[in-house]
Amino acid sequence: MKIASTKAWALIGVLAAAVVLAVGWTLLISPARQHIAEVQDEVSSQASTNATAADAVARLKKQSSLLDERRAQMEALTITIPKTAQIPTLVRDINNTAALSGVTLDQITPASPQPVVAAGNSSQQKAVGGLQEIALSIGITGTYAQTRNFLIGLEAMKRGVLVHGLDMTENAGGAAGTFKTTIRGGVFLNPDLGTRKAAAAPATDPNAASSDTTAQSGTPS
Repeated sequence: MKIASTKAWALIGVLAAAVVLAVGWTLLISPARQHIAEVQDEVSSQASTNATAADAVARLKKQSSLLDERRAQMEALTITIPKTAQIPTLVRDINNTAALSGVTLDQITPASPQPVVAAGNSSQQKAVGGLQEIALSIGITGTYAQTRNFLIGLEAMKRGVLVHGLDMTENAGGAAGTFKTTIRGGVFLNPDLGTRKAAAAPATDPNAASSDTTAQSGTPS
């Protein structure tokens, strides 16, 4: 009888332990594991967000460096092709180039600015943005080497000078080995460089406006 009673109590103890274990799993261990899983998901999500933010920062840094490069290029371009004619500065630079090359500068004749048009027949020519060219006629006297150095100096000027052609003749009555040269060239300007034109306002229909005015001024019946 005692043995049966002991077995019964042992069975009850095992069952009770099982119940306690099940309750403990349900109330403590399972929620804790779920919480850990949620935290791991949050950590993974935050890591992904951080990676995306790091990529965005890297792109912004690259764009910033490119912006600085573009700004420097634009500043250099405004020296090569300024917004205004700047004739006094141009004449001074050409005089300095002549002095450095050893030629005698006989004359500089700039023309009025003219719009630069794209190549094509006359009916299809279109202006290239706001680009304008100032035709130049430059007369110099010097030896062949001095003339060559002057032309190289023109190309090296910060202000862009385009040489279209030249005429070279012996300097009759002058120093031996010297030539008189007339250079046909041009410099450029662009008043629109670095600026944005405002969008044109939409065209209004005068007939529609007249109709509206008539409707508003009509006599009520």
